[in-house]
Amino acid sequence: MQTWPLPLWTSWRSRTVQGVMFVGDAGSFINAITGGGIYTAMVTGQLAAQQALHVIDGTTPDQPYDMAWHPAVGKSLRTAHLIQRYVAPSALLFDTVLAIASLKPVRHPLLKALSGEHY
Repeated sequence: MQTWPLPLWTSWRSRTVQGVMFVGDAGSFINAITGGGIYTAMVTGQLAAQQALHVIDGTTPDQPYDMAWHPAVGKSLRTAHLIQRYVAPSALLFDTVLAIASLKPVRHPLLKALSGEHY
């Protein structure tokens, strides 16, 4: 059996080239913490489809595809990337975040923020 690494989200770079809008795994819309990509694939697929309809109809979309996915999934993917890069490698920092997350008053909002707004 052969495996390949997941194309994790790492930057705000464009997900378009002439005539192509990359969605889901092809656009690296994968959460670096959870490895999840189904939700982001559905959202980016819908945004690309809306953009394509505008092109077919000859109308102007509210915003280009690259600008549309930023508020839809970009913030939570960026948060996950930063956690993977800066928190996870430090055992002390990681353990501290987990200890804070175990406190009932902050558990839900902290875990929601760490895992992404859409989870």
